[in-house]
Amino acid sequence: MSSNQARPKTVVSVLHLGSPAGMYGAERWILALTKYLSKDIVHSVVGVIKDDPSQDAPLCKHAEQLGFRSVVFESRGRLSVSSIRKIRQFLMQNHIDILHTHGYKTDLLGLLATIGTNCKIISTPRGWSSKDAGMKPSDVVEVILVGGSTRIPAIQETVKKIFGKGRACGNSFT
Repeated sequence: MSSNQARPKTVVSVLHLGSPAGMYGAERWILALTKYLSKDIVHSVVGVIKDDPSQDAPLCKHAEQLGFRSVVFESRGRLSVSSIRKIRQFLMQNHIDILHTHGYKTDLLGLLATIGTNCKIISTPRGWSSKDAGMKPSDVVEVILVGGSTRIPAIQETVKKIFGKGRACGNSFT
């Protein structure tokens, strides 16, 4: 490849798995990610695990309004083996590279669904604290900040002070 040719971009497929219960913080975050991640680089699919047939899954409806594909995984009970199987099958059939989970149930079922696949999992904790998890800031592997306020030097300095490292939207400030 000559230096004048542009490098081909790698498209990463991501399944963002959230709650069907409503449009709260995590669900709005999923929509923001899907909306603002470069569509040339990231192919996003939005999904939910639905326990109750009467639930509407507004996250999926909002994702579809934004032009994104959505998927609902029907579940029977809290720890549904058939749901894990359906999620794993979806990951493999759709060549999903990353499963991004939001919430305790999606974290657990997602983790189990990725076993035996090439799919990586990223869990965004809700209400998590290092004290609850029995962790020290030095135990954190990486901190990635996303969003406009992360460009503020005071926020970058605070994260660096606590964790000793961090990245803001692909720019390292460690």
